[in-house]
Amino acid sequence: MRSFAIVVAVALSSLACAKKQDSPSNKPTATGPVSVKQPELERDVPEMGSTYREAYEEAKREITKDNVEDKLDELEHDVNKGL
Repeated sequence: MRSFAIVVAVALSSLACAKKQDSPSNKPTATGPVSVKQPELERDVPEMGSTYREAYEEAKREITKDNVEDKLDELEHDVNKGL
């Protein structure tokens, strides 16, 4: 069970490792401050945090007591490869 928790934690942290960029609305320019309008979306946007819950639920379905060592080896290989 501990291995499962480690696999899920590493998987979730790898999803969250994205570079943050400064918001252009906070940077003044030579002509004045920049204003950014939020675009209208024509589709439903998932609730915040639902992506992580879905990934966790999928990991619970895929990882079993029988294959946990194989999954951990695959994950370790992917991390070492630079993914």
